[in-house]
Amino acid sequence: MSARFKKLYFPESQWGGFSAVDGTIAFYSRVNALLSKDAVVLDVGCGRAAFAEDPVVYRRNLRMLKGKVKKVIGIDVQPAGETNPTLDEFRLIAGDGWPVEDESIDLLIADYVLEHIAEPTAFFAEVARVLKPGAYVCMRTPNKWGYAAIMTQLIPNRWHAAITAKVQENRKEEDVFPTCFKANTVGSIRKLCAAQGMEVTVIGHSAEP
Repeated sequence: MSARFKKLYFPESQWGGFSAVDGTIAFYSRVNALLSKDAVVLDVGCGRAAFAEDPVVYRRNLRMLKGKVKKVIGIDVQPAGETNPTLDEFRLIAGDGWPVEDESIDLLIADYVLEHIAEPTAFFAEVARVLKPGAYVCMRTPNKWGYAAIMTQLIPNRWHAAITAKVQENRKEEDVFPTCFKANTVGSIRKLCAAQGMEVTVIGHSAEP
């Protein structure tokens, strides 16, 4: 989003660098409210932590969970996660299952991951397997029927990286991955969680473009 657009439609962003409807602020405020010093956090699809380059200090610090909990473990199918400075430990997903012990996680985060999952039933089964009893799961994903997701689905995956890098400020091509949108409606998320015995609350948020 350009600085001119922000100033015109979200003038409050001049003080602190973020708008009143910033989706990242809303999501990670909720995540931080669930943290405890002895918690083990699993960041699913952790990537290289592009947010570490975020010029907005408040938002960057809110997303930084390392040091706030006992351990932050990151898993990803991409080896780029090895360079992620926000993790205590990185584990590469090399097969069908996750390299994470049963009932070992207090808080699981999947931030903009669900839209990339080709087999959501298997994904949610792994989520349920690694969680301790009473653990929390925080997932953020676009609504399949939201305008941004609809446009994404209309554009072939092979063009996503080049187009996204042009329209999203500070977004690099290597941080753009193919999308599936198989678990991106309120109904599908509720159904997938219920199948694994998980209680779910879906919170809608209308963020800035």
